[in-house]
Amino acid sequence: MKKQAFKIFAAFAALLLMLSISGCDEIGFAPPAQTGDTPAPGQTGFPETSPAAEGATPAMPMTPEGTPAAGALGEADGVSFAGKTVFYPDGAGEADAQFRLDYTLPVFGDAFPAYEAMNAQAALYEEELLERVSAERLPYADAAEGGAVPYTRVECRAEACGDYVNVYLYEFTSFGGGEELLPRVLVLGPGGARESLYSATGVYGVEAVAAQQVFNLIDANRAAYYGDVTLDDIPNALDLYNGFFVTEEGFGLVAAPGTLAPEDDGMLVFLVDRAAFYPDAVGTVISAEEYEAIRGPLDTLVSAFGMDYYAGFDSSSPPAFIATAFMTLTLTTGAEDALYVPVARAEYEALYSRFFSGAFPADFAEAGDGTRLEGDAYMLPVYPHGVWSMRIDEAVRTDTGLVLYGMILYGVPGTSDSGELCAATVTLTSSGASPMGFIFAGVELR
Repeated sequence: MKKQAFKIFAAFAALLLMLSISGCDEIGFAPPAQTGDTPAPGQTGFPETSPAAEGATPAMPMTPEGTPAAGALGEADGVSFAGKTVFYPDGAGEADAQFRLDYTLPVFGDAFPAYEAMNAQAALYEEELLERVSAERLPYADAAEGGAVPYTRVECRAEACGDYVNVYLYEFTSFGGGEELLPRVLVLGPGGARESLYSATGVYGVEAVAAQQVFNLIDANRAAYYGDVTLDDIPNALDLYNGFFVTEEGFGLVAAPGTLAPEDDGMLVFLVDRAAFYPDAVGTVISAEEYEAIRGPLDTLVSAFGMDYYAGFDSSSPPAFIATAFMTLTLTTGAEDALYVPVARAEYEALYSRFFSGAFPADFAEAGDGTRLEGDAYMLPVYPHGVWSMRIDEAVRTDTGLVLYGMILYGVPGTSDSGELCAATVTLTSSGASPMGFIFAGVELR
């Protein structure tokens, strides 16, 4: 049991090392809470490296020195950690507890625009943790008289990676022997919502792509895994909601111990480049840089069509509703508590001209989304942002730009309320003045 516990601990240490070299800014590490002078059960620190850690997880990259990369951030970045201790059953104290829970969670400050939504996600995890301990762990608690009280302790760390924040939560549980580890990751998006790999990549069939990428990595190093692992085995080993994190280059996918390799090897982490989730046209017809620049505005445009999808346009000037909805969706993100957002007329029209070559529709007040002009400012209505995106099935390079063929999709990827809305063809014209390198020249829906 001690040997097994050490291997789990060593694998966890290796995971921490891998996370530190993911290329993102680490926002600290917090051990579980302490009550009074009594320390939380178990160890609260981790070795910088160990021979077992280096060999325990074949898919785990290490720094050349085997030590965490520099660049850890602190409370100055707007994140603190709050620790709590709960004794079970209800009403029990430290002296008569049958089970003990020590946990630490992040508290995001207003340095993060979506800090309230981010804290709400941490609170949801807390509710789920308390329920899980009561339902799944307390019934098995049987502390011998004078012996150690069974416990769960949760250690927490967080890192910012581009527009995302990874919150790593490691649940260690012991019923008197070694500790079992259950790692979980909360990936929080730009708006503070919890992301899945579906929503983070924008790929509705992401499970097939992720499985293929992991299988390719396994196939390149067969000796490190079970010899009979097939592509069909991969989805059962991955958790696309709690078992992935964002890196600068792409994503890390965590496979549970014993699913793809011997259990003694611990957790496996597969690093997959973001480009693996791009459409087939990326890298052949269009570059990855072009795709990254186009993706955001394109999804905003089809979101406007999702609200009124019968209206396409075959010139450089979209209908008033599409034009105003595009601008509203672009400029009101993060202002969901307001009724209207004022934007200076000159700023508004200058931004519009960077995405469309024609004049802003003159009938916007009558046929738009509720945008109105008051003096020298446009007043943009704030309404819930739906989730629409365009799946690019084919791209053609033309003398003047690009033509994209695909489907407009609705709903959060990976949920039951998602699917295909209609087929779409989007024509773009090259433009050095546009932040995406192109302007929208036409959209055909069918």
